[in-house]
Amino acid sequence: MADNCGWEVAWTHHYRTRGRRPLQNIVVRAGNCEVTGELMLTRYGMEGTLIYQLGRALRGMGRPVVEIDFKPTFTHEQLLRKMESAKRNFVAEARQRWRLRRRPRQFSRSSMAHRFAEQLARAAKNCRIPLLRPRPLAEAIFHRGRGGRGSELDEFFMLHQMPGVFCAGE
Repeated sequence: MADNCGWEVAWTHHYRTRGRRPLQNIVVRAGNCEVTGELMLTRYGMEGTLIYQLGRALRGMGRPVVEIDFKPTFTHEQLLRKMESAKRNFVAEARQRWRLRRRPRQFSRSSMAHRFAEQLARAAKNCRIPLLRPRPLAEAIFHRGRGGRGSELDEFFMLHQMPGVFCAGE
């Protein structure tokens, strides 16, 4: 089972063609686990240390979902205060006043449905993105296996039954 792999998201065609983009200084939650740092948005979904750290929690969920806090250093109330004088186009105002460098598709879609600063602040503090599945084992940085016997390896730690596959670890 892959421990360090990306996760797929049902991005739109337009979003899939935009390439890799980092989300920095965010908090991402999955179930009871919470991690802080950077997340990489890719054509297929998400990858990076944050998503890798949440892998075990995500695999334990029936329907995996991540919750992103784009402004973890601000409370919901602080974000609202920054929007007090905004009269229209709350999405553009929020991006400027909250200094959001990038706006992922999920945040954009939910923002268009919300007309008020209260709802925008909620979306910025808790953007829920459902995940489809982990990426294939072949793309994993490492995986958790059953272990092996020394008799299955040659002197170069290559598996007898799988030439070209080498083992390392404890």
